[in-house]
Amino acid sequence: MDPASSRTPPVLRHLDTASGALLLFLTVWSPWAFGNVRWEEIQVMNWTGVAMGALLVAKHVIRWRTRHVPARWSEPTRTGRWAVRTLAVLSVLVPAYVLVSVLNARATADHWKFGTELVYLPGEPVSWLPSSYDRSGSLPAFWGWSALALVFWAARDWFLGKSRDERRTDDEDQDDGLPDRIRTWLWTLVGSATVLAMTSMIQRFDGTDKLLWIRAPYSAGEPAFHFGPYNYRTNGAQYFNLVWPVALGFWWSLRNAAKTRGSRTGAGAHVLLVPCALILAASPLISSSRSGALVMGALSVGALAVFLTGKRIWQQGRWLWATAFLAVAVVLGLFLGGESLSKRFVETAKDPLNGRGEIYETARRMSAESGWFGNGAGSFTALNALYRADPTQAVHGYVHNDWWETQITLGWIGLGALVVMMLLVPVIAFGSRGRPPSREFAGLVALALLGILGHAVGDVPFQVRSLLFQFLVTMAMASAMVRRIRR
Repeated sequence: MDPASSRTPPVLRHLDTASGALLLFLTVWSPWAFGNVRWEEIQVMNWTGVAMGALLVAKHVIRWRTRHVPARWSEPTRTGRWAVRTLAVLSVLVPAYVLVSVLNARATADHWKFGTELVYLPGEPVSWLPSSYDRSGSLPAFWGWSALALVFWAARDWFLGKSRDERRTDDEDQDDGLPDRIRTWLWTLVGSATVLAMTSMIQRFDGTDKLLWIRAPYSAGEPAFHFGPYNYRTNGAQYFNLVWPVALGFWWSLRNAAKTRGSRTGAGAHVLLVPCALILAASPLISSSRSGALVMGALSVGALAVFLTGKRIWQQGRWLWATAFLAVAVVLGLFLGGESLSKRFVETAKDPLNGRGEIYETARRMSAESGWFGNGAGSFTALNALYRADPTQAVHGYVHNDWWETQITLGWIGLGALVVMMLLVPVIAFGSRGRPPSREFAGLVALALLGILGHAVGDVPFQVRSLLFQFLVTMAMASAMVRRIRR
């Protein structure tokens, strides 16, 4: 290799810095901007994603023209390269699939107060191609998903790169197994989420009916229906359930690093992560979300399993750390939100479906007629009004089961493609050689991702842009960081 190619061109360094800055901006901004559910907030995320994609393309062009080979923490095997290329192709094909349904649309929806009227478009759509019944809803879905795909690949490219200090030392045996850029992102995520959790708690106890004391919620409900910036309390619980296992794993990794270096107990900035992780873990209970509490409990059991397996668990005392941490988090959450949460579970005993039986009946009829290609991305709200058994029934915006809603809107083909994309991430991670993180960190990141997928069985995490963004960036981090030891 040409020695000149090992030196980072200044322009490339500036582009890399800009890409990282945009990623950190979205990490902080997306939940604080009221969850990113309104058009103007979604547009900010879309255009920032486009900017990150443009920076990624520019970086690849400069690397190609200068023959620069960036220093990476990962060396993919043949299996890893195959998985990366397959994921890249699918990340193009899925938005293209939605775009074809827009161009081949059968109708567009005219929304009004009490329902929807379909306006059929001229011309006959191609029967063997996907076709949308709501072009006005599918087109924004195409732009949004395209932007998020760009965010994923830009974030992964940034995570993989070595920082300037790491390039100078070339230390591949860093004791916590976490590259500088991943640690920078994790500090940003945990710090922002902790402040947001504390703000959400204060807002709940204050009793205000406005989100962050600023904006009136877009749907009616008692103040306890909302949590922090999220109009729907369960969305807030989902965000914190996605963050707290990652925060706990991050603390454990930094703690082990400090212990390896011989630092005295209690020294180092990582001790700040303990109260942060406690506040984040207690937040789903304080939100009074039933599914948030159930998933938090399942994640706690999973976290105990992660810490209580492995070599020399009793000598290392990890069982004591894990048990004490989770016990304090549960006690704190129940002390601050137990009364409200218990009332919610009493309501569940009276109505196990929580009034969603009507939604599910309508969804069954829609699912039976959606076929292989579905009714079109973003079409559920419009078509739901047409599938009601009684015109007096309410029009619902979501199935409250994202897996089911994806099958209705994208069909079995679209749902299958998304499942394959998610399964490729661990293949990429384990199909690469490099320095591994601690097994506890890897296990807790996996738990956080499984937790949000579990939430999707009974709720709508992936209909909220900030949650979908956080899920994808965490997946990008996992694909760039979890790998086997270099041989």
